[in-house]
Amino acid sequence: MEAPTQGQQNTTGGSCQPGSNGKADPCVPKDIITKLTARSVELEQEKTRSEKQKQAVDADKAAIESEANKLSKTEEDYKKEVANNEREKQEFQCYLESLSKVVEQTIGAHRRRLDEFIKKNRDELAACKQTVEELKQARDHAKEELETSNKNLEFKSKAYNDVAGETITTKLSSVSSLKTQITLENTNNHLCTVYFLLRELELELNSLNIQSTAEFHASLYRAFCEWVDAKQKVRDAQWKLDQSEAELSAKQTECANKNETFRTDLIEQLNKWDCSPCSDKSTTQSC
Repeated sequence: MEAPTQGQQNTTGGSCQPGSNGKADPCVPKDIITKLTARSVELEQEKTRSEKQKQAVDADKAAIESEANKLSKTEEDYKKEVANNEREKQEFQCYLESLSKVVEQTIGAHRRRLDEFIKKNRDELAACKQTVEELKQARDHAKEELETSNKNLEFKSKAYNDVAGETITTKLSSVSSLKTQITLENTNNHLCTVYFLLRELELELNSLNIQSTAEFHASLYRAFCEWVDAKQKVRDAQWKLDQSEAELSAKQTECANKNETFRTDLIEQLNKWDCSPCSDKSTTQSC
């Protein structure tokens, strides 16, 4: 028995009809069951998501409650620590101010050259750190270039494989399959379906583009050369990233060492200076 949506051949020359009586059924049980099944799956998925969300909320709630109970004690401990630190800070401030006055009066004219020397060393350390930040930016840019190059290589590889793997047989296979289907439907006297499939065959044939051997040669070698170029760009980008990371690592180590030994190195140099009052000397060898 034919499906209601498929017409029968009208031997009297009439048109194809959607059904034997020209009327569609008010509902199709199979469609209703399919829709209800899909809705059941959706509801089950919603239930699963809801349960997962509840578990996440409960876990967060437990963690938040635990920390909330500690807030008062944490704040009280901090207040006590602030009070103690404030006293210590005041003591350090008094120590700084009182001794600074004595030392600054003692070194007198040497102070300016001392400040310039200390500033020079601080500036060198700051410049080193600035260079590290610039090298980090260069490294990040090199990473982005490598990522872009890899994506380009992936695209070019697919393009080359598509061209290299393309055959006329492959192109004609869909047309051949469509022809087989048309023959079967025609044998079953499904003329409405045959009409539709013939239009599909027409579209397939119009879009069918079989290159000449010269065109295929050009396409193949163009895709091949672009693939080779893409691989070169990946190698260059990887090399650039390796160099950038090496430079960054070396500079980071240098700056870390400078920062760690900044005071000790400066003290070692300043200990060789004589910053005592030089009132009886016309010139000084220090500061």
